[in-house]
Amino acid sequence: MEAVKKEKVLVFDDCPDTRMLYNILLKKKGYEIVEAGTLEEAESHLEKSVLGLCIVDYRLGCGGSTEPFCRRVKATSEIPILMITGKERDPALYNSWLLKASYPTGAFLDIVDKLYFRSNN
Repeated sequence: MEAVKKEKVLVFDDCPDTRMLYNILLKKKGYEIVEAGTLEEAESHLEKSVLGLCIVDYRLGCGGSTEPFCRRVKATSEIPILMITGKERDPALYNSWLLKASYPTGAFLDIVDKLYFRSNN
């Protein structure tokens, strides 16, 4: 009998420091993390990993958008997406899946728990 794979959290952000921060916070809570710094890496994890949640930066530093990746996730799976941004008052955000708000770390982890466990029930 095969062991049941634990679903992973994909952290997709082009900033290595941001990925490291999410990695530290989420591993302390017991989550298994996979990281992507590029669209190609994120697509690879989507195809090869068993994901329970995607935490995605809204904009990449090169000026690109992660929105095509998010559209693919939504079209091909039930995986929840938590979009994060440091950019304030960007009108494009209101046309995305993002509910813009600022949360302290504890609230962020509560949101991750709710989305992750919702996808696993």
